[in-house]
Amino acid sequence: MIQKITDKSLDFLGRHLTDKKKMSKLNGSFSLKANSDKYDLYGAVDAVYILYILGVLDEFTTKDSRIEWIYKILDCQDNDGWFTGRHYKRHSKEHASAYAIGALRILADKDFESLPIKPVKSINNILSNDESFIKWINKLNLDYKRLSLNLLKLKIRNLPDDLGWHYIWKGSHYGAGVPAMISMTSHLYNNRFNKNDWFSKYFNWLDRTVSPETGYWQMGFWNLLNTYPNTIDLGGAVHFYWLYNNYSVDFPFPEALIKSTISIQKKSGLYRKKPFCIDLDGNFCIIRSFNQLNKKNKTIYHNIVHESIEQNYNGVISYLMKNSLNEIYTDLHGLPGALAAIAECSELDSEKFMSGYKNIFNKVCWL
Repeated sequence: MIQKITDKSLDFLGRHLTDKKKMSKLNGSFSLKANSDKYDLYGAVDAVYILYILGVLDEFTTKDSRIEWIYKILDCQDNDGWFTGRHYKRHSKEHASAYAIGALRILADKDFESLPIKPVKSINNILSNDESFIKWINKLNLDYKRLSLNLLKLKIRNLPDDLGWHYIWKGSHYGAGVPAMISMTSHLYNNRFNKNDWFSKYFNWLDRTVSPETGYWQMGFWNLLNTYPNTIDLGGAVHFYWLYNNYSVDFPFPEALIKSTISIQKKSGLYRKKPFCIDLDGNFCIIRSFNQLNKKNKTIYHNIVHESIEQNYNGVISYLMKNSLNEIYTDLHGLPGALAAIAECSELDSEKFMSGYKNIFNKVCWL
């Protein structure tokens, strides 16, 4: 079954090739939408993650083609350091930049720090000034002016982009995406901040503000009335927990996080109608929390955790097997998260969930 999913994934990826060559010596010529003749940022980056997770990146590339790929991605970085060029996905520049940097890290491997990546000028204040840091993390992307303009223009779909902690799935692209960038490119900022001190301050703030009852950051205005966990909470929280994991910092309330996340899971094993990044998010929060528990608590949670992960593993695989990827996904960006969800299961039991897929968090701290 896994081999069939790999084959379907490669075929789907091939539909996003922009130069219409064979799947060999790949150099980043991929587009977000199928059948385009020009590469773009998310196409080039999604393809890196897909091939890496499948474990075939080296098979389909050469050292020279990977260098070409690297410079295609770097060509999307603007003069301020953000990856905004050829950016056609409705994600913030913070998400796009962390995502692109992760792909560069995968492609360049040991040569990553020698790449001509530009530092982001606008984050200097939050690195070196405590007052700026507190203002930033309290607010994130909350922007009343843009909210008002979007309301006046009835652009309701754009409202979550500017709500900060009130819509944490989007807000965490700022609150965790920027630190993920900083973490992966800290060599660019060495003379501006002390990395260990900065991340200690960051995790201390997050520890103080997370909900002990759910393990999620529920600071939205609607949480005054409702704190029942949902996928918005999960999709936001996991971005912070990727960083906790990256720095081997214990999750503040792992038992609460396990129970909250399992409570969201559907009978199908999935977290929404089709598999994508939210399935990775659920598996990650449950498994990494479980792995932090002491022996006694692992015994208590063993059955519900293993049942949850088995249901998602089987649910994702079944859905990808039964349906055409071209019908499931309208663009390339949905597939990496689904494949990463499968790979994450082996962190719980590498024999039972033996997909052979590679876990991206052994390389990067963002997806």
